[in-house]
Amino acid sequence: MPVEEDRYDVRVYFTRGPGYGDAEVHYNGQKAAVLRGFSEVTEPGGSVMVNDVRAREGKIPLEFLVTGKDIKSSGYAVGLDAFVLEPRRRYIPEWYTIGPFPNVRDAQLIRRGLDSVYAPEKEIDLNKTYVGVNGQTIFWTLDRTPANGRMDLYKYNPYELVVVYALTYVYSPKERTLPLLLGSDRRREGVPQQQRNPPSARGARCCTRPG
Repeated sequence: MPVEEDRYDVRVYFTRGPGYGDAEVHYNGQKAAVLRGFSEVTEPGGSVMVNDVRAREGKIPLEFLVTGKDIKSSGYAVGLDAFVLEPRRRYIPEWYTIGPFPNVRDAQLIRRGLDSVYAPEKEIDLNKTYVGVNGQTIFWTLDRTPANGRMDLYKYNPYELVVVYALTYVYSPKERTLPLLLGSDRRREGVPQQQRNPPSARGARCCTRPG
C-alpha cells in the first residue's frame, strides 16, 4: 500500500464465509491481529486494527499469514475487503491566541482581514491588552491543543468573519527542515516569525484569519 506520511493506524476489513480460513496480520515480524474467517454464510467479517505502523519506502509493510481454518470450513481463503489508514500525527501541544480583531470590508465589499496589520504582527507582548471587535478588550490566552489537533474559535464573540492570531514556538536542538501542516475551513495565513522580527527571534508564528 503506497503512502505519503510516516506512521499510521491501519484498520483491515475482511470477509467471512463457508470456505474461508484463519490468518494472522504481522508487522515487524510480530503478530499484530487475527482474522477468523469461517461463517456459515458469506458476510462482512468486521475489522481489526493494527496500531502505529511505520511506512517503509512509502509503503505499509503488513504481512498476512494463513494459519489454519475452522473444522467446519471447506477452505483456506482469506478475503481482504478494505484498508483504512489514519495518519498518526504529533500536534503542537499549545497555542497562544488573541482576538477577535475586525475583518472589515472595503468599497468593493471585499473583506481585508488578511491585508490588515494589527498589533500582534508588530509586537509580541503576551501581557498587553488591545481593542478588538466592537471595542472589547482582548488579550492573549494559552490553550492546549485538543486530541484531534483542531483549534476552534468558538470562545470568541463573534467567532466568524473576524481576525484571530495564534502564536506558538517550536524548538529544535539543531537546524533542520520539517513540514508544518496547517488546515482550516476558512482562509488562513502562516507567517514565520523570522520574516517580521529580528534574526534572534526563535520559533514560528501562525496566524489564522477566518473570513
